Amino acid sequence: MSPLVSVIMPVYNGERYLAAAIQSVLNQSYQQLELLIVNDGSTDGSEAIIRQFTDTRIRYFSQSNAGVSVARNIALANMKGEFFCCLDGDDVLPTNSIQSRMEVFDRSSSIAFVDGFVQVYDATLQKPLYQWRPREQGRIYKELIRLTGNCFFGPTWLIKRMSETNYRFVEGMTHGEDLLFYISIANDGEYAYTEDCILHYRKNEQSVMNNLSGLGRGYTFLASKLAEMNGADFTLWDRFVFQLKVRKIMFLSFWSNRDYRKAFEYVILGKTRD
Repeated sequence: MSPLVSVIMPVYNGERYLAAAIQSVLNQSYQQLELLIVNDGSTDGSEAIIRQFTDTRIRYFSQSNAGVSVARNIALANMKGEFFCCLDGDDVLPTNSIQSRMEVFDRSSSIAFVDGFVQVYDATLQKPLYQWRPREQGRIYKELIRLTGNCFFGPTWLIKRMSETNYRFVEGMTHGEDLLFYISIANDGEYAYTEDCILHYRKNEQSVMNNLSGLGRGYTFLASKLAEMNGADFTLWDRFVFQLKVRKIMFLSFWSNRDYRKAFEYVILGKTRD
């Protein structure tokens, strides 16, 4: 029998796109899966939409609003799969997303994480905006902490579960929690990817990248957690490269939003004045 794959889906007020996200999991060509949906205190019609689905592979959890990391941790603590991945409630998995990634694991027993290319769309999923493709394989811890962008788009990795690893997201973070999670497990094995598209990412008004000031604060918190968690592995040079990349990312992000004042503040100060 094929290994069980756990798909983790946190939901907060996601009624607009939720049905499509759920259906994309149930429509996977790889059928040996479970979908753990955690309703993070939604006040809209999300729960009613979830309960319309009767597929026995769905496991539903509900909590008072506590944030995406807490929601994902509930699913991580309850998952049964030998492999797992995350999917946000407004994105969509192409039909072969899990199958194509699972096939990559057959290449080597040292592979612990499999990714693929991501197609970014507008909010309707009708207009393609751009593509992201991985550009690195093997041991990628340094790639992650130096923010190269070669192996991280967002929560897109399919992960082989290690019995000795305690999988948990750092709670209380509003930005960067998925990157920090991947960094915390990066030494468990090698990273690889399929050439297939594994995610249709919906860029909408609720996308994290639309809250750039919050993203900047997230990078600051991430740097402090890296120093705390990784010690000597997060060297002075790594910290310098990290801060340099953050300034570049934030400058380009604010500039593309035509917020030129904050763009230059980030270059000069490494933060904004407000």
